[in-house]
Amino acid sequence: MHIESENFEELLTKVLQSAELPNGISAEPQLSKYQGSDNPYIATKHEDGVLIGYLTHDSHPFDFFEDGDCNGVLKKFSYRSELDDFIKAIESEGQIAFLVEKYAHGNVHYSVAGTRNYPDRRFDVGLYGVYVPDEYLQDEFKAGRCTKEELTADSNSTLDEYSKWCNGETYCFVTETWERNEAGLPEKKDYDVVGGYIGLENANDALRQEMGLESPEPTIAPYTARENEASTPYR
Repeated sequence: MHIESENFEELLTKVLQSAELPNGISAEPQLSKYQGSDNPYIATKHEDGVLIGYLTHDSHPFDFFEDGDCNGVLKKFSYRSELDDFIKAIESEGQIAFLVEKYAHGNVHYSVAGTRNYPDRRFDVGLYGVYVPDEYLQDEFKAGRCTKEELTADSNSTLDEYSKWCNGETYCFVTETWERNEAGLPEKKDYDVVGGYIGLENANDALRQEMGLESPEPTIAPYTARENEASTPYR
């Protein structure tokens, strides 16, 4: 397939939409549409060419509670007696813990018990376990700098993020630098992959910031109540 264009950006776009380069040079079409966007990639002018950015699914995300920063602890219990004993032990240490409900209908969502108006509670909602906020928030609560209502809201924000993680809403962003080579053809010179983002909005904002663009309008996602994303990106 022979592709020509006087405009380098137009030529690059055409090449990236094709599985072949001119003169028989092959290239992997690494671009794919991602949920919530009409465009498969973002392109910006670079000093010597074009910077391409796009999102891809993070198939090997970090462990939310083991590796995440300041996420607290979520424990599942099969028996109510074990759950009650655990809460008594936590409270005897002067800490606060919350019962957690699980909503399951296709995807899942976790929240502090009694704080969310889920549909069809009779069949799709059940008691899951106990959430213990992290040590910093416990200390803030003990010192009177954080109310129980604020602690509940923060706990629900963390559980919102965990719900997204459970539902596979984990993303990497990829940036590729393309330049015109001596033959006048686009050639990929460099690339970078950054993973560890939870939620499409968070990943899209990070990509646009990496590319020097303003953040887009917020992307609506299920059960989005958290104002500050807690996911930790990694390279």
